[in-house]
Amino acid sequence: MLHRSRAGAPYRLIPFVPLAVVLTACSAGPGGGAGDALEDTGTASAAVQLAPTDAQCVIIKVVGTKTVTASFDLAPETSTVFDLQGLPFGHDAFSARAYAQVCASVIPTTPTSYVSNTVVADVERNLSPTITLQMTTPGGGSATVGLNFPTPTGTVTEFPLPSPSRNPVSITTGPDGNLWFTELSQNSVGRITPDGTLTEFPLTGSPGSPEGITAGSDGNLWVAEADGSASAIGRVTTSGVVTNFSIPTASAVATGITAGPDGAIWFTEFGASKIGRIAIDGAITEFPVTAGSDPLGIATGSDGNLWFTERGTHEIGRLTTGGSLTEFPIPTATNGEEIAAGPDGNLWFTEPFANHIARVTTSGAITEFPTPGGDPIGVCAGPDGNVWFGDGQLVSRVTPAGAVTGFVIPTPGPFVFSCTNGPDGKVWFAEDGGNKIANVLP
Repeated sequence: MLHRSRAGAPYRLIPFVPLAVVLTACSAGPGGGAGDALEDTGTASAAVQLAPTDAQCVIIKVVGTKTVTASFDLAPETSTVFDLQGLPFGHDAFSARAYAQVCASVIPTTPTSYVSNTVVADVERNLSPTITLQMTTPGGGSATVGLNFPTPTGTVTEFPLPSPSRNPVSITTGPDGNLWFTELSQNSVGRITPDGTLTEFPLTGSPGSPEGITAGSDGNLWVAEADGSASAIGRVTTSGVVTNFSIPTASAVATGITAGPDGAIWFTEFGASKIGRIAIDGAITEFPVTAGSDPLGIATGSDGNLWFTERGTHEIGRLTTGGSLTEFPIPTATNGEEIAAGPDGNLWFTEPFANHIARVTTSGAITEFPTPGGDPIGVCAGPDGNVWFGDGQLVSRVTPAGAVTGFVIPTPGPFVFSCTNGPDGKVWFAEDGGNKIANVLP
């Protein structure tokens, strides 16, 4: 078994503010150019998550150097988004009223259902104050209007797995529109829906310690399994039926796995310095690579070849489907870990011991970029045209040009060994150290 662990530092995000109407004021948007009427005004938005039972109209008033009033119809106890344009700069007062009628029928003599407190805040250019309006009934008692901001880019959502720790290592998007992942310490695979519903399937008859997982061209999941001197490739249907195929080389230690360009599944044999190919019918072929190279991560490139990291020789390997091998030295002579095909047509891989995310073209030119979190491991293409990777306590994004931005993972020491482009437009990742499956909004 090849089990890799890392360390990280604690941090925490607060992704939403409950039980209040919150307005975020900011400077004018892209349309506010020179001479534009919005150049010297701000904007605000708030998403109402839960309105009072009988509220159908909300009117927000902002008073400062000028007055801005905006009204919004909403169905009782439903969500809506408030948008305010042209907010005055300066020391401005925010307040709101909620009515039991739709806004078109509200007249000055209509009694209000709820009235908010008044909050004063400074609205300045390039400043985004948060305004919290607490709604109360004017005749006594109290009620609240809850909200959740429209989810900002980089928000991390986590789904805990049962105890004891499952050690989720690798994750992929399945053909059924769910996320599938390996549970190394439980000898199982897990399936989680985009809304967080979990199902687990034991890998009956496998040698244990599943690491890599990928979706095959046959509509099944394929898993690299290795424990001690035995290795196998497991095929798992979306209903959880498992079939295992033993790898001929006993010391293979299967780790990385990917769907190949030829319809077969390709995998690395860390312990035997080989690349393996398994056809959909289970027939296995092995291709020796450089002795002592210890291949680890593997991906299919845009050039129709297999690309893999070589931990033992500090190189990136390229293998044709016919078995022709080419190797490219990593400039810093460090270990490559995981590798993925990027949306830019290049391959991207992580260098945990050099704190780099690196790009390799299909001709073998390698460029390295430092990472903000350090200790990068899992890597994948995102739905936003960028590459995403686990980065210590961060999940980070790198553009094709190499600009890196990190977002904090709430759970300390997550150890992100794998990520995948999810079916819901989010990047999903496995937290081995956190015993969680998580996603981030690109």
